[in-house]
Parts: sequence; structure tokens; C-alpha cells
Amino acid sequence: MNLPAMPRLETRASGDVAAALRRELGWPRQDALAEALVAVFAHYAELLGGALNTAPQRHLDAFVDLLQPERFAAEPAWTVLAFEPVPRPAGRPGAAPALVVPAGTRVAGQPAPGSSEPPLFETVAPLALQAARVVRAYAVDDTGGRWADATAIAQPQGAAAPAPALAVPRALRFPLPSAALVAAPATLVLQLDFDGEAHAPAELDWCLQGPQGACVPLVPADDGTQGLSRSGAVLLQGLAPAAAAPGPHWLVCSVGPGAPLRVPRQARWALRRVQAAAPLEAAFFGALPLDASCDFFPLGERPRFGDAVLLCAAPFAWPGAQVDLAVRLTNGSDAEGTPPIPRVGDQHAPRLQWDAWTAAGWTPLQAQDGTQGFTRSGRVRLTLLADVRPMDWQGAPGGFLRARLAGGDYLVEPGPGAAAPANGFAAWQQQQPQHRPPAIARLDVAAQVQAPAQALDGIEVEQGLQRGAPAARHDAWPGLYLGLRRDAAEAGTDLQCVLQGDGGVPPALPRCQYRGPDGWRDAAVRAVPCPQPDALGCVLALGADWSPWPASTVDPGLLWLRLYQAGEASDAPPRLARVLLNAVGALQQATVEDELLGSSSGAPLQQFTLARGQVLGEPELEVGEDGLPAAERQALVDAQGVQALRVQAATGRLPERCWVRWQRVDDFSASGPLSRHYLLDRHAGRVQFGDGRRGRVPPPGPNNLRMRRYRSGGGAAGNAPAQTVTQLRSTLPYVAAVRQPDAARGGQDAETPATARAAATAWLRHRGRAVGPDDYADLACRAEPGIARALCLPACDLASDPLGERPAPGRVSLAVLPRDATAPQPQPEPALLQRIRAFLQARCPAGVRLQLVGPRYLALDLELEVAPLPGADPAALADACARRLRDYLHPVAGGPAGEGWPFGRRPHPSELRAALRGLPGLGEVRQLRQRPARGGAPQAPHALVCAGDCAVRTVDVPA
Repeated sequence: MNLPAMPRLETRASGDVAAALRRELGWPRQDALAEALVAVFAHYAELLGGALNTAPQRHLDAFVDLLQPERFAAEPAWTVLAFEPVPRPAGRPGAAPALVVPAGTRVAGQPAPGSSEPPLFETVAPLALQAARVVRAYAVDDTGGRWADATAIAQPQGAAAPAPALAVPRALRFPLPSAALVAAPATLVLQLDFDGEAHAPAELDWCLQGPQGACVPLVPADDGTQGLSRSGAVLLQGLAPAAAAPGPHWLVCSVGPGAPLRVPRQARWALRRVQAAAPLEAAFFGALPLDASCDFFPLGERPRFGDAVLLCAAPFAWPGAQVDLAVRLTNGSDAEGTPPIPRVGDQHAPRLQWDAWTAAGWTPLQAQDGTQGFTRSGRVRLTLLADVRPMDWQGAPGGFLRARLAGGDYLVEPGPGAAAPANGFAAWQQQQPQHRPPAIARLDVAAQVQAPAQALDGIEVEQGLQRGAPAARHDAWPGLYLGLRRDAAEAGTDLQCVLQGDGGVPPALPRCQYRGPDGWRDAAVRAVPCPQPDALGCVLALGADWSPWPASTVDPGLLWLRLYQAGEASDAPPRLARVLLNAVGALQQATVEDELLGSSSGAPLQQFTLARGQVLGEPELEVGEDGLPAAERQALVDAQGVQALRVQAATGRLPERCWVRWQRVDDFSASGPLSRHYLLDRHAGRVQFGDGRRGRVPPPGPNNLRMRRYRSGGGAAGNAPAQTVTQLRSTLPYVAAVRQPDAARGGQDAETPATARAAATAWLRHRGRAVGPDDYADLACRAEPGIARALCLPACDLASDPLGERPAPGRVSLAVLPRDATAPQPQPEPALLQRIRAFLQARCPAGVRLQLVGPRYLALDLELEVAPLPGADPAALADACARRLRDYLHPVAGGPAGEGWPFGRRPHPSELRAALRGLPGLGEVRQLRQRPARGGAPQAPHALVCAGDCAVRTVDVPA
């Protein structure tokens, strides 16, 4: 309720009173004594008039006090603290001791600007520390067919955006023996036999996976199974030598989404190696290397019995290979035309013996020699033995064949019609046989081999996070899967964490399973206190058999958990923004125990003051009552429980004392003469007892009043930025550090008396019922102390019509501005809106549909031109001007009075100029322009102003 300004009953100042007195009395100014009397009278008259002017406001305050306005107490800030344990020493025998951070552990932050007192936070629940951390996380949807990499939610900064959901990977894994991994290019023949009828073809991706998990993609040369739809053979080429590292190798067939994963009844493999015609790699005549790139004599220029040529090529070391040598002679007997050298001699039928290098040495081969002993061009076909081996000959490694002259020769006898030479030696020489050795112009090697098919055992099925035998169960259950790594010496089985909900909505208590040696096992989940509205603290009670998952497709060494929400149709993963291990909620407070208030004198209405003000929650006050009868003791225990009475045994000359817990009440209106009640002023920390008629008077006695336990704290100073509340004030062993992932929020100063009186006068209008628009706004502000202001728009639906242009009968919309001075555009959390809705629904007429939304903002872009004073830094001045204007335009902490801006109020340029007045180094503001931010949302009449871009340009002042 907006009350009119209080009237001024006396408007005259001391000068006016003195002038009127002189006129009335006619005293001359020359009389010093008379002038002094007039001045004294005028001064006291002015004081009396000032006091008289406060009478209307004091009367109004007294009337409002009769309404007993309830002042909002200071609200403590809340945050989440994560404790990092000291790494356990490796190799120490036995399990490490369990580490527990007790409730009430104190952690201090950094003092706020302008303050020397650091904010102090206390944990609200005990925390069992485990030396564990989340390494991987996956979220499987409620269908079990799609998943997303959720590892980011286990990081301190949380998930900025949800990872895209992909199909759960499914694959067949075929173990490859070492014999299938060869250095030469080869084709793997994989024969798959399926039961049942043919299915629709699936999209397949093949790869060769090495021992370290690295994959080499493979493209089938032919897929006889047509995407695993029927029985057939798959031909795979490109088994690279680099993949043939020591260790197990797997042929992985990944199945595309939507297709069935068919497991073959039988799988067989065979290795087919084919080499097309290619030149020799090397050739030797004995130990003499030959240049096979041009014409050469394979058996020398004068071949003799036993001379041999060694041919080198990789296929000559393939066991069981079919080798085809294409030989083209330079001087073959079948050569057309006249060869460049004499034709090879074939009169004595030369015969070659072909040998291969094997494990037993040179071993003869059966050959189909189409060259007839290198006397004509043709092909030599050989079948290599199963024990052929590569060797190194004269620095040339590879497979080797040897062609040895085993019969006949290449001599040519003189013909009978040859002309006789003149001298005798020439005649004799001409009558001797002539050597006509073969010369090879080109020799190409072609080979192929296919080993007998062998059974392929040990096929595995990979689905999601698990791989195993086809007969094993491969359920991709919905949920959030967390893979953890922890110290081997860790002995604890309870894992404590804080789950932060996505979108500001607190998550429900999830169910949990952990991976044991032989499957998933249920784990008990227990909620622990956590003051953060969008978070849930919980303890996962895991079994001692929590162990690594050897069948995991991610990391067999990780320990796995599964969190899920049980549903009627199927399970679903919890919607989380962050998972913090070894974390617990904390409040901005200090717990004080056993504080002595003083001694009761037995007088009525006694008052005592606590050492700390700003009392939070319910304190525990105890009064020492000596000689309390046994019947009254039992009555107290029966009515309030065993905590209502504590008996201190007599020691020495001190008698037995009964400490009785008294109850705090808001007022003594319902208290009787024997009621153990007291009043508490939370803001001042003042305790008041009754007068004997309304509330019992504490019995007299020395030091018989004490506050057993109370909490003090709260205020906006506790809204500390992230990673600032890290100073451990309590002594804790084995704790390395404390982290504060998020900024502390929720801290509110106590409500001022003026604000409380304004709320009380508003109560005269609405009487706790929401009828008019102002009633809804006022009651919304009283529903939660964290509300700065609210705006009610009747017959409007701001959720579907943000501008409020279309009438919506029966609906009432409220735009709620939270008291958050840190965010540039504060928005209320969903949990806060739900609490306000519940508060208003109990006070509004039936049939009204409430719609609560956050405020709509109008960002203002500012352009100004300023002139600095001589000697001022222009860059620093520009930054200071922009910072001052951004603070001035803040919706909560800005405005002329520092109380924010009303809905729909737009600042005048003169107000912006006034906000810059007094800035150090500022000479004058030459120009100042404001306009709505470019690309912003359409303006609404009820929009809240906030700062947009601020461009400051400095100009030099002319001399």
C-alpha cells in the first residue's frame, strides 16, 4: 500500500521563529541580552518543531507495530563443497582408514570488497570420503537404443550443452589368429553361416582392432552375406603390417542402427594372397648379383653342370603358394627375326632343377617348365611347399627359388656344311662346340595362395558398454552409467555425491546399481541434506564386491555404477547437469554451542543478548532448574522426548542440576504462568522471558541460563563467487583441498524495519487474500524472501504471449524478479516459482489459473563521449564509465536509490549523466545516446531495463 507523505506540522526554521519573535515583542537589536534570548528560544523552537513533525510518522509506526509485522530474517547463502582426499600411499599393506568429514566442518571464503570478515560456511551433513573420480559417463535413453557421452557432467564446470544422442553401438567381434596377420597384402576370406531365413541387409563397418584398441578401417572387396542377411563369404583386403603388433587382434563388424544383430552359427576363415605379375625383386648368379631390370645371363656366359641362378620375390616365401614365372628370353629358340645375340643352344636338351628354400634348406620342387630349360620363352609353374621360409642372401631378404642346371648343356655343334678356314688353328676352333647361354629379357612373378578354411572360435557380441559371448545377456538398460577409478587401498563402500538437476529442477532420488563380479547388483540410496534447491545429496551404499568390469567396451579397469529412475513402462536416466563426488552441501553459518547467557534473578521480563546476532533456524535454550521433582521430570520426557531434559550429576559442593529445554514462541499470547516459553529477536540476538502471567519466569540461580546450540549467519555477503570458498578452517586429516564448483547463492540481508512496516500496511488492504493485481504482487514478495519485486498482469498469459497483447480471461500472470545482484539478467529458478505458486494458490479465488514467469528484459545499448580531466588515463576512464553504467542499469541493485528498476520504467538520459557524476578523472559527458539492443526481442510495456553494450569514446579537451 502506498501511503501519502506525512504532513509537516511545523515548517518554520529558527530564523523564521526569531524574526517573528522580534516583530511580536518589538525588542531592539542593539540589546545583546535580548538578542541572545531570542536566538536561544528560536533554536529550541526549531528542535521542538522537528520533533513535532515526526509525530505523524511515529503514530503510524506505532499503529503498524500493533499489526505485529513479521520481518524476514537474514537468509544464509548455500553452495556445494567438494573435498579432495590425499592420495593413498601405494604399496602399503592393508586397507586405508575410512575418511569422514564431519557435519559442521567450517570452510571460509574471501572477504567481500570493503569488508574484512570472510564468509564462513559449514557443511550440513557428514561426508564419507573416497579416493575415487569419474572417468567416463554415458546416458542411455528410455528405449535402450540410443546413448550420449555424458562425461562432461562429472567435470567441475558441468555440461554446457547435452551431447547428441547416438545409436548404441553394436558389433560382432571375431578373434584373428597370428597366422592371419601377414606383412604382404592379403585377402581374408570370412565364411559366415546363419540359421533361419534371410533378413533385410544391414549397414556394416569393418575394422581391424589391435591390442591397444586402435582400429584400422577395412572395406570388403565382396560381401557375400549382403549385410549379414544370409550365409556367405566376406572378402576383406588391406590387413596392414602396422596393425600386426604383438597381442590379440580382433576383426570388428559394427552393425548400423535399426538392423538386427545376427550372430552366425559358424564362422570359418581362410587367408588368400594374390600377387599379380610383377618383376623380380633381385637375382643372383651364385654370389654375384644380377641386374634383373635389363637383359642378363641367369647361368652365366659359359653354363656348366650345377650352375644355378637364385631368384628373390616375396611370394616365394608363401606356404603352399601357386607360383607362375613368365619368362621372356632375349635369344630364345622361338624368337622371331634375328636376335641381338646368337640363339640359345638347345641341341643337348638342357634341363633345370627348381628348388625352394625351406626350413630344411634347399628342397626340390615339381615344376611345369614351359621354357624347356630356358631355351624358349614361356611360363614356369611351381607349387611351393608348406615349410618355405624367407632368408637373407647377400643382404637381400625375401623368399628364394633356385634354378640349377641338372642335365644337358647349351653347346652348339658345328654344322657339316661349314666352310673350312685357311689356317689349322682356326679350323680346329671352328670344329669345336660353341656356348650359346640363355639371356633373359624379362621375368615376371605371379602368385596366389589360399589356406584351408579353419574354424573361428571365441566370437564376441559387443553392445553398448558390454562385450561377451553371444549366449551372455547384453541388455542396454536405460540409465546414467558412471565409470570410476579409485585407489586400490580404498576400504569404504559408501560413495557420497551431489546430483544437480538439469534446468534448475531438483532431481528425484534415483535408484542405483553397481557392477559386481557376475552382474549388476542393487545398491541402497540414502538422501542426505543439501541446501541447494536444484541439487540432491545422496549416499550410495555399494557392496564390498564392487569390482572392475572386464567385459566393458570402454575400459575394463573402471568400476561402474548405473543411476536410473524407475518408471511404469520403462526406466529412464535421471536428468542431471552435474555429478559431484565427495561433495556435500554447505550453508553460510557458524554453529555456537554451550554459550552461557547469564544468571536468572527471578525478575519478570528478563532479557539477555547472545554473542552473535542473525540467529538462524531453531535454537536450543536450556534453563537450569534445581530440585525438579521426579514427576515433573517424567512429564517433560513424556511430552517432549528425552532431549527435553538433561541431568547434570552433582560434583563436589555443586548440587545436581536439571537442564530443561524451553520452547521459543512468537509471542506470549498463548502462554500460561507455567509455560516454559521465551521470545527471540533473531536480528539482535535478544532473548526475553515471561512475566509469570504470560510465560514462566526462570528460577533464580547462578549461571543457570545457557544456549545449548544455535546457528548464526546469513546475509548477501555470503554470495561468494565460485572457487573462493576454499580455506579449510576445521582440522581434518587426509584432506588435500576443498573446491567450490558453483558460486554461493541465496544469501539475503535481514529485512529492514521500513520494508516490514510497508508490508504490514499492505496487509490492511489484502488481508492475506489475493484479489487485485497489487495483492498478487505483494503476496508474491511475502512468499519468499528472495523476491525483489513482482508484477501482476490480470487476464494475461505471459507464457504463451510474452508481450501480453492477447486477453486471456481466467488467467493471472506474474513476472517474478529474484533478488540476485550477480546475474546481469536474473531469472527465477523453477523450484522458486513452484513455491510461490503454492503460496498464492492457497490465497487466490477458486478458478484462477496462475502463470508465473521470469521477467522480460529490455537491454539498452549506450554510446557516450566523455572528456577526461588532465592527467587522467583515458582507457581506465572508459572502463570505469562502462562499469558504472552497467551497475546503474542492473535490475536489482541499480537505479537512483540502489534498489533496482520498476517494471516498465526506462531511465532518462539525465539520470544516466547523473550516475556518472563524481567519477574520478571525468571532466564532462559530451554526448550520451541510448537505444534498445540490436537483435533483441520485441519490446514489452512491462519489460525490465538492463544494460546492453556500452561503447565509451574519450576525446581530448582543447587547451
